[in-house]
Amino acid sequence: MNAVLEVTALSAGYGATRAIRAVTMRVEQGEHHAIVGGPGSGKTTLLRTVVGLHPAANGTIRFNDSDITRERPEWRKARGLCLMPQNHRLFTSLTVEENLLVGARWAAPGPWTLNKVYDLYPNLREKRRAHAAALSLTEHQAAAVGRALMANPRILLLDAPADLSALDRLTKEGLAVVAATREAPAGACHVHRLVDGTVTTTRTEVRCRR
Repeated sequence: MNAVLEVTALSAGYGATRAIRAVTMRVEQGEHHAIVGGPGSGKTTLLRTVVGLHPAANGTIRFNDSDITRERPEWRKARGLCLMPQNHRLFTSLTVEENLLVGARWAAPGPWTLNKVYDLYPNLREKRRAHAAALSLTEHQAAAVGRALMANPRILLLDAPADLSALDRLTKEGLAVVAATREAPAGACHVHRLVDGTVTTTRTEVRCRR
């Protein structure tokens, strides 16, 4: 099967400091990958580099077999590559539904609509007219994931998600998921441990082997 995302020997950093070094990872359709590491391990830099919010110093990023290493972030999103950032970055002056509709800008063709997001997160349907500032932490993250889904991604990258309960449903529908966490979640098929910017171990769960 062709990879949705293929990262090869990817390095990136800040000035002379390398936050990630020679990271290699291959993600196929419907897979759930976990990037595991403590604070400062390079998890956020890796995700931001993959989606184009941070420049790559070396290596390549391929999406659906196309080299996107130097492509602009909005074009990566339009191809179906989307990130939920660690701080969620919802517009607190907008309602939940308005925040979700923001996610549809530069969207790829696909099945995700407001109703489908509300089916995944019923609480958001109830809070759709509420401002994002009034949401609980769990609701805030659900809205951030929903906003990302409105872009109809082929692969969804999640930085420090607090709630992983919906991920199994997403992968069963064929969406690839990469989540950066401190500890490996139970549902992850592939676990990549990142230490000081380098992948030290990669584990594939037996139940996930094809």
